[in-house]
Amino acid sequence: MNTRNVLVAHSCLRKVDFEERVRIAAEAGFNSVGLNAGSISNRGGEYKRLLDIGYDDARMQRALDVHGLKIAEVEALVIGNDEQARTCRHLVETFGVDTIQTIAMFKVEGESEPLDVGAAARWLHAFATELAPFGTKLALEFIPTTPIPDASTAQRLADAANHPNVGTCVDFWHVMRGKGIAEMDRVDWSRVYNVQVNDGTLAPANPNYIYDCLYYRQVPGDGEFPIDALMAKVPANAPINMEVMNEFLDAATADEQVATLKRGRERLRLNG
Repeated sequence: MNTRNVLVAHSCLRKVDFEERVRIAAEAGFNSVGLNAGSISNRGGEYKRLLDIGYDDARMQRALDVHGLKIAEVEALVIGNDEQARTCRHLVETFGVDTIQTIAMFKVEGESEPLDVGAAARWLHAFATELAPFGTKLALEFIPTTPIPDASTAQRLADAANHPNVGTCVDFWHVMRGKGIAEMDRVDWSRVYNVQVNDGTLAPANPNYIYDCLYYRQVPGDGEFPIDALMAKVPANAPINMEVMNEFLDAATADEQVATLKRGRERLRLNG
């Protein structure tokens, strides 16, 4: 029987060294971690930073092996970014990554350019075909302020890509900050390859969507989201990603980080 991935996202412990991040995730009861390999504003991401300070793939793998964890997810691949795609391909080949979280290019300030669905679908199909021998899936994340604003748009793009390994990512934050829990009923759960769990206030803590998203998330059970109702929609075998970004975790001690992440995992009754 395969154990589903229950991972700590890179962003939960974004101020923590990789080897310490792996240790904290293991002590908190998770079986895998995520790795940032770029985004709209950080092309090389955490992976490039690690290489720049002297890490190599072998050192990263040794840290994972010590604690029996794996890198299950890489984020955040921007559709159409061939340079990022090459990095993601390397990480898939090296670490056996299961899922690549994938987003549309967007502007943090101002209105984003609309997505060319045809071109995006062709690019996704080609990259998914390249990754097919490894079984790696591309999970399209819907974010209300981007050209993929909701579950229906993400699913239409996944359908247009016409590849079984192109599906979607569901993030509780973007559900609750977007159209609300009813959005969960518009999701084709057979094609969801990543579920990002978190909690927060019902009303935004900061009027800037991106800033609110990056600094005010809470672990499940600490906020006001209808966590039980959200989890009731999630299949029992769905990969789970604890994606909680806040200033407390950024500044907390390792023991506090372990306790916080463990509390969130236990609130969801998740076993790694």
